[in-house]
Parts: sequence; structure tokens; C-alpha cells
Amino acid sequence: QQDVPVAGEGTLVETGAWVCEAALWCHWTHIGRLTAVWPCKIMVVKTEGLLQVFSQQWTIRSVTLTYAKNYHQRVVQAVPPHAQWPNDVKVPNTDASDLLSRDVDIELLKIAVQHGSVDLNPDEQANLEVELSQGRCCLQSTSGGGLFRVVALVALKLRRSDGDIFVQVGKSNARGDPVVSCQLPGTKRKRGELPISAVRRLIRDDLAPMQACTSLHEFEHTVERMTSPKYGVDTMYLKAVQLASFTEGDDHGAAAVPCEGLLSAEASSLLEGIFPRDIYMVPDQQ
Repeated sequence: QQDVPVAGEGTLVETGAWVCEAALWCHWTHIGRLTAVWPCKIMVVKTEGLLQVFSQQWTIRSVTLTYAKNYHQRVVQAVPPHAQWPNDVKVPNTDASDLLSRDVDIELLKIAVQHGSVDLNPDEQANLEVELSQGRCCLQSTSGGGLFRVVALVALKLRRSDGDIFVQVGKSNARGDPVVSCQLPGTKRKRGELPISAVRRLIRDDLAPMQACTSLHEFEHTVERMTSPKYGVDTMYLKAVQLASFTEGDDHGAAAVPCEGLLSAEASSLLEGIFPRDIYMVPDQQ
């Protein structure tokens, strides 16, 4: 059990959990005290032994160096409000599936298919390999030898001073026709990309007119698990919602044009009930 100085309470370390892993990858100062509350066994990994393995196994060295680099990046960037301070029990955004290289995931998939641990047809396997190679998802193994897909998402919850929230109500397709889709602006987080980096990319690429007047605060995290009909495997969706607010001054920026009265009759009918709220057409930055 670890003493938490701020809260004055302990954190229960579950079976199979890592403790003080950060000490393997950086100069680390322990926070709190680890106490056994009942008889237990622990496995200790010594840094010296790990380095010795590196000198003998180049494949392990390559995989581990990628993991270590990504882990260290998350330790030094775990700063409020965008992440909790790291401690001996938890360093934010350090799920193994987000730290290993895409080559490891592709090899895991091939081995699982060969051993029958996952039941995929050739098309499903090919589609999943493409998504893995593009860094749009990760794989994580189960205790039974199976795999599940991990998709990391970020969304922006941008609130105005009057309480209204900026929501994407639709977008135009290739022909310029409106496609209604009421949701928070969001994007998939790329492999190895931190949530705050993905949010900044979202704002830069899709909401550039609002970049100068947006203040970012803390994240809200949710986890949802379901079966993907496209890939045929269980999928865990890790969603990080960035809470944000408009700063004082121009709420929407010069490039965002009020579109009420400029839309076609069809588009206006699709958005019936939303007017007279403010609706803005944000230009495509591509």
C-alpha cells in the first residue's frame, strides 16, 4: 500500500500490478512507502540485469528501447492540468499497448492467428494489419492468449461563458452536401501520441479559427469495450475528453462565418431546432 502525501490515504496495489516501474527508465525519487498488508510475493527486476540482457539480445534491446523512450516521455510530461502527477503506482498514459512499436503488434497478430487464438478471415486480418501499420490502433494480449484491439480517442468539450458547448452538428461531403452528425469535435490518437498533443493537432488542423481563443484545462477519461464489426475482435475505446473554455474576446475567430441564412433549404431543415443558436461554418484547412 502506498502512502499518498496529498490525500493522506493509501492506494491498494492489485495482483499483477507494477510498482516503481519509472525507476527502470529514469532517475526516480520514490513517493510514499510500500507496505504489505498480508503475506505476498513480489518479483524484482534489477536494472543491471536488464542491461545485461540488452547486450546479448538485440531484438529485445530494440523493442525495449522504444518502450523506454515512450515511457520516459510520459513521466516528464505528466504535469497538471493535462495529466496527473506521476507516482510509484501510476504514470499516466503508460499502457503497454501505447508504448510498444507497431511491428510488435503486427507480429502478435500473426502469431495469434496461426495459433487460433483469434478467429479472423483473411480480409479482417489484412484490414487490421493496415490499421496497425498506420498507427491508428494497438493490440493488447489477454490472459488466455487472445487479443483485443485498443483505440485511443480524444474529444474537445469547449464551453462558452454562457454555458453553451461547441458541438459539431455536421460536415459537408465531397459534393458539398451536409451530413448531420451531432458530436463533440474529436479524432483518433495516433500511436505513441499523448492526449494533449492529439488535442492540439485537432485544434490546429480542424478548428484553426478557434485556436487563439481556446484555453485548455483538465481531461476526463472513459473506457468502453465492445466488438468491432469491421475487424471481428473485441475493441477497447480509451476516450480522453479535453475540457476547455473560450477566452474573453472574440468567441469564434475571424475565419468562422455564421451560416444561418447561407445554408440551402435542405441543410436548414436538417438543422431545424438548433437555430437560433449560433452555428458556424469552419473552413477546411486541408
